Amino acid sequence: MKKIYIAIAIVLILIFSARLAWVETANDKESRNGVIEVGGAKEWFLKGSEAMKAENYDEAIECFLKAIAINPSDARVHYNLGIAYSEKGRLDESMAEYKKAIGIDPNFADAHNNLGNVYGRKGMLDEEISEYKKAISLNPNLAEPHNNLGFVYSEKGRLDEAISEYKKAIVIDPNHLLAHNNLGIAYKRKGRLDEAISEFKKTISIDPNNALAHYELGFSYKIKGMLKEAISEFKKVIAINPSDAGVHRILGIVYGEKGMLDEASSEFKKAIAINPNDAVAHGVLGFVYGDKGMYDQAISECKKAIAIDPNLVDVHIELGNIYIKKEMFDQAISALKKAIDIYPDGAEAHHKLGIAYHKKGLNSLAADHCYRAGLLYLERDDRENALKVYEDLKLTNSGEKGKDLFKKLYPEGYY
Repeated sequence: MKKIYIAIAIVLILIFSARLAWVETANDKESRNGVIEVGGAKEWFLKGSEAMKAENYDEAIECFLKAIAINPSDARVHYNLGIAYSEKGRLDESMAEYKKAIGIDPNFADAHNNLGNVYGRKGMLDEEISEYKKAISLNPNLAEPHNNLGFVYSEKGRLDEAISEYKKAIVIDPNHLLAHNNLGIAYKRKGRLDEAISEFKKTISIDPNNALAHYELGFSYKIKGMLKEAISEFKKVIAINPSDAGVHRILGIVYGEKGMLDEASSEFKKAIAINPNDAVAHGVLGFVYGDKGMYDQAISECKKAIAIDPNLVDVHIELGNIYIKKEMFDQAISALKKAIDIYPDGAEAHHKLGIAYHKKGLNSLAADHCYRAGLLYLERDDRENALKVYEDLKLTNSGEKGKDLFKKLYPEGYY
C-alpha cells in the first residue's frame, strides 16, 4: 500500500511550559520584609490568596490592590498581583508588578522567574533569558528557571543548551513533569529517539494520565516505525481526552501506514465529527477512500479538504491521481496544475501531470513534465522514482529529453 498518509503535514501538539511559580501565601512563609502586618494589609492579602486558589482572579486583583493601598512596600503582594494579572492576560500590568516586587526586594528570585515568563509571552526572548539567568544566580536550587530557560533555548533552536537546562531542573526536582517532558521533546528534535522515549516514560511514571507525554511517546514510536506501540499510546491519549480531534487524526494516519484502512477511516471520521473544519482529516480520509477504490467518496473528501485549505499540495495531487484513474483527464490536469502552482518543484505533481497529458494525447506537454519530474527526483537522489519517470517519458516519444534523462541516469553508460 502506498504510504500517502505521511505526506500530509501533521500539526504537532506543542508542549508549553507552565512557567509561573506557585502563589506564596502568608501562611506558607513570613513576609519577605516583615511589613505585611501594617494596618489590615495582611487580611486583604489572605483574601486575595484564597481567591487565587479558587481561580477568581478579578477578586484576587481587587484584594491585592487594597493591600497595596494600605502598604505599598511588601514585595510579595506585588508579586502575587503580578500573577493574577498574568492569569487574566493583562501582561503589561503583570510586568509592572513583578518589577515593583524586584524594586523592593532585588533578591526575589521567583519574581525574576515570573517576569521572564511575561517577557516570553510578549515575544521578548532575550529579556526572558536574562530574567531566568538572574533567578538562577539568586537561587540556583529553583527548578523552574532552569526548565523555563531550557524552553526558551529550545524555541531559539539551541537544543544542546536546552537539554543542559532541563537536566539541571531534573537534578533539583527529579519529579519535575515539565522538565522530563520538555527534555524528551528536545531529544526527539535532535533525533535521539531512545532518550526521548525514556524521558516520556519517566513523565508517565510520575503522572500516568499525562496526555501530552503519551502523545509524544506515541509520536516518537511512530518516527521509529514502531507502529503497534504508537497506536497503543495514541489510544491512551484518546482515553484521557476523547474530544481531541488531532489525536484521532494521527491515530488514523498510523492505521493507514499499517494498511488498516477501516480503522483509519473510522478515526478520520471521528476527527471530522469533532472538528468539521479539519482539512487534513478530510484529506487523509480521501486518501483512504482512494486506496479502497471508492473514488467518488475520495473526490468528495479531497474537495472538502481543499475548500477549507486550498494550499494542501498533497490533496491536489491525490485528487489528480484519482481523476486519472477515473479517466477524467481534464479534471486531473486542473488539479495537478494547482499543486504545481503551490509547489513548483513537486516531482510527483509533474510526473502525474505528464501522465495525464499523455493520456490526453498531448505528448509534447507530457514529455516536458515527465522530464522535469525526472530531474527533480535526481536532484533528491531518488533514482528509483527517476527510473519510473524515464519509463513513462519513453511513451511520449520525447526525443532529446528522453536521451538527456537517460544520460543523467547512466552517466558512465548503460551495460
